[in-house]
Amino acid sequence: MVITKLGLLWTGTNAAHALKQHTKKLTNARKRKLGMSKWKRKSLKKRRIDLEHERTQKEGDTYNAGGFNI
Repeated sequence: MVITKLGLLWTGTNAAHALKQHTKKLTNARKRKLGMSKWKRKSLKKRRIDLEHERTQKEGDTYNAGGFNI
């Protein structure tokens, strides 16, 4: 099959469906990560870490224990 020759993961019920699923995964990954620059990704990651650190300091042990992670 084309899917196995290309080394794609078999996720669908038949070859056409598997190819569509794999293409969708690649497209979504491109939209999420590859669509933005390296520096934009780094700044977003830094901001997310800073916000988590701020929240940990403000809410203390409750946040670390997962009390707010519903």
